[in-house]
Amino acid sequence: TTTTTTTTTTTTTTISSGRLLVNGEEPRFLGFECAGRMWGQAEPNATACYDRMLADPSCSKRFMTYNGANGGCACYPVSMTDCDPAKVSGRLTWDFQARPSSIGGFFLDEGPIHNGKRCQDILWKFKAGDAWDCLEKVIESGDPECGRTFITWNTNGGGCACYPPSQTTCVTTRESGRQTYELQLDPSFDPHAATRTTATTTTTTT
Repeated sequence: TTTTTTTTTTTTTTISSGRLLVNGEEPRFLGFECAGRMWGQAEPNATACYDRMLADPSCSKRFMTYNGANGGCACYPVSMTDCDPAKVSGRLTWDFQARPSSIGGFFLDEGPIHNGKRCQDILWKFKAGDAWDCLEKVIESGDPECGRTFITWNTNGGGCACYPPSQTTCVTTRESGRQTYELQLDPSFDPHAATRTTATTTTTTT
C-alpha cells in the first residue's frame, strides 16, 4: 500500500511540475499509446516533444505520445484521425483536438455511476483511451447492438463496451478496472444542425 501511494504521488508531482505537460496541458490518455506511433529522438520534456512534432511535416498535429520514463517522443502519421489505443506503461498521449461538449447528443458525467463494476449483458466492442473516447466510438459506430443508456470502459486494458438497446437497468458485477457510465442527454443538441451546416447552394452562371 505504501509503495502504491508513493508511486502515485511521484507521478502526480512530476506532471504538475511541468515536465509531463505540453504548454500546461495534461495528457489525455494516461498509460496508453496509439497504433502507428513514430518514435523520433528523445526530448527532455513533453513540450519539447510537441515543438518537434509541430516542426516535422510527416507528423499529424493531433496526437502525440511521450514516454515519461526515458523521454521517448512519438508522433503519428498525417493521415491518422483516430487513436487505436494500447495500454503501455509510461506512455502519455495527447489529443490536441478539443473534446466536444457532447457526442451525437450524449455526454458523460465527471465520474462513473459504478467504479470497479459492470452491468449484465455487456458487449465488448472497441478499444478506447478513456471513457469519453469510448462514448465517441460507441455513438459514431452506429452499431445497432449498442443502446444509449450505459457504457463501460476498462481502465486496465482500454476495452470499451456497450449494452443492448432494450437494457435500461444495471445489475452490477464487480470486476477490477471497470468503470460504468450512464449516458446523459444534451438538451442543447440539434440533430438537424449538421444537415444545415453541410447544405450547399448550387449557382448556375451563364
